[in-house]
Amino acid sequence: KYRRISETKQATGAAELCKGYLIQFEKYLTYMRKLSFKDMLNYDYLRGLLS
Repeated sequence: KYRRISETKQATGAAELCKGYLIQFEKYLTYMRKLSFKDMLNYDYLRGLLS
């Protein structure tokens, strides 16, 4: 069940998942999806999106 939910979320674009919300949420999700496991988060960028 959870695998199917995960696959659906991954296959659905950020714009579709965040439809109806502020554009900052789409940018946040897009940023997070592009990160690899070893990447460092840019906390200043993320804070800026949400402030």
